Amino acid sequence: MTARTPPMSSLSPIVFSHANGFPAGTYRLLFDRLRAQGYGVHAIEKFGHDPRYPVTNNWPHLRDQLIHFIEREVPQRPAWLVGHSLGGFLSLLAAIYAGFLALVVAAGEGSVALLVLALTVTAVLFLLGPRAALRALGVRLLPPSERPELHERLRRLALLLGMPSPRLGFVDSPVPNAFAIGYALTPEGVSRSVVVVTSRLLELLEPEEVDAVLAHELGQVHLQASIRVRIPNLEGANGTANGQPYGQLVSTSVGRIIFNEAVNKALREAGAEELPFHNDVMDKSSLKQLVAQLIRRYGNRVTANVLDAIKQLGFEYATRSGITIAIGDIKVPANKAELLARADKEVEAIEQLMQSARTGPH
Repeated sequence: MTARTPPMSSLSPIVFSHANGFPAGTYRLLFDRLRAQGYGVHAIEKFGHDPRYPVTNNWPHLRDQLIHFIEREVPQRPAWLVGHSLGGFLSLLAAIYAGFLALVVAAGEGSVALLVLALTVTAVLFLLGPRAALRALGVRLLPPSERPELHERLRRLALLLGMPSPRLGFVDSPVPNAFAIGYALTPEGVSRSVVVVTSRLLELLEPEEVDAVLAHELGQVHLQASIRVRIPNLEGANGTANGQPYGQLVSTSVGRIIFNEAVNKALREAGAEELPFHNDVMDKSSLKQLVAQLIRRYGNRVTANVLDAIKQLGFEYATRSGITIAIGDIKVPANKAELLARADKEVEAIEQLMQSARTGPH
């Protein structure tokens, strides 16, 4: 099959954006093929490694990094933006945010029309996108008359944070979760987010813990921020309030609340008693102590369930943080061949011993 060059105007340059975990060098064979056909190919080697463009929610800084790269390194216009996975999304963000960089003719009425189209698409996404997402997730917006205590907590939290009070959404779900999504134009012209909580989250967490999680979802409290909440199952806690047990007022973080809830959720699902609240930095040493405690108290089966939950939590927040490792980050030792040869000899010796044991006297 003969490759055909697509009908592009003067072979406009291609700006390629890589996927998460795959630096631009991974695609060198693709780049070589494109360059052999006459295309100029430009690419940022690694997104997320430049401190001037940190990884944050929705990647606005990575979008700016791509735009600035094009302005600096790609003088020819128009340019085609091509991306793989994350790179495709960044390309779309860059094209919408600065439409003249891609799919827009440099001069003439066509560029104005396409720029207007890009702005229109952006406006439609802003106005209708959150509504469509809420509907897809099965979120029901609660009026103030329904769950008034939760409305009041959210209102006081927004007032404390100095932000417009968001609307409250609710999902009847067995999964404990909370999240904030989108914006809505109010009659006063103020844009507000929608904070969504699930029924299971409200069942499991104390009111102070719910406040901490909501503040985190509103983007006002990060995972490691120091907060003070009452922990009902902290070791040594005592006392009552309105006939209900309450705990000590302790300094902790949203991340520790989420971690402890993941551990205790796995224990509840296994039919085991919950652990007291661990208010420690969960580094390697603390995790080893936690695993030892789980094995002594519950045995291997329950411990395996808890470790699966911790692993899943780690994967989820590693994705959110943008932490990644790519093949380009792996350093190949200079004596790789020597190490492999030594390992091959050791394997061969072990196999010979095993064969001798099989064929020798019994």
